[in-house]
Amino acid sequence: MSYRAATRRERLVGASGALVVVLGLGAALLGGLVVQQPGTRVQKALETFNVAPPDPPPPQPDTEPPRERTKREEGASAPPNVTTRATEVQAPPPVLKPDPPPIPVATKAASGSDSTSGNADVPGPGTGAGGEGEGTGSGRSGNGSGGGGANSPPHRIGGRLSIADLPVDVIATARQGELTVGVIYRVLPNGSVGDCQIERPSGNRAIDAITCRLIEQRFRYEPSRTPSGRPVGSYIAENHSWIIRDLPRQPRR
Repeated sequence: MSYRAATRRERLVGASGALVVVLGLGAALLGGLVVQQPGTRVQKALETFNVAPPDPPPPQPDTEPPRERTKREEGASAPPNVTTRATEVQAPPPVLKPDPPPIPVATKAASGSDSTSGNADVPGPGTGAGGEGEGTGSGRSGNGSGGGGANSPPHRIGGRLSIADLPVDVIATARQGELTVGVIYRVLPNGSVGDCQIERPSGNRAIDAITCRLIEQRFRYEPSRTPSGRPVGSYIAENHSWIIRDLPRQPRR
């Protein structure tokens, strides 16, 4: 195979072509790297024009200004109340009067005309003869109503009060001397005591209350009984006296 050396002209042509290619590539690269900044844009000139003002609002109708309300005089506060204080004297508690005993009623009315029934000391006609018979109020025995009789009174079978029952602080504040408490209480048919009331206070409310409380707790009675022996309730009114003396002084240690 044979080779021929290039001429000078041929070498210049080839070099020129290569240079054109290199310049073209360089121009393409530079064009791609160029970044357009926002501030480079061409701003259009500010256009100005006249704007007509808005139409004025329609005139408002003439209105009367609101009237001010007349202030009335307010009521003044009441004058300060007068301070009062209860007296140191306490009204005594109400005394409950005992119920009257029931009046015995006959189951069958008598046929006589006298105001009372009974027998004489001599024999005679009519009901209530001196001897034995079936009339009312017979001399010995019979089925009549009898002469009747009063109930037996109750009597105490247990319970007592002592000065030792009073607390020391009550004795220390009490008036020295004899304090008498008037009470009334009910003896029940079973012999117990209840409904104790102060009829005449001693002047020391603590001693009055202790007296009634101890009577209800401690006193026991043989109750009142009817002539037939049936126990019934009754009331007892009595006085209890307390002798208050100075407490003995304890020796100093």
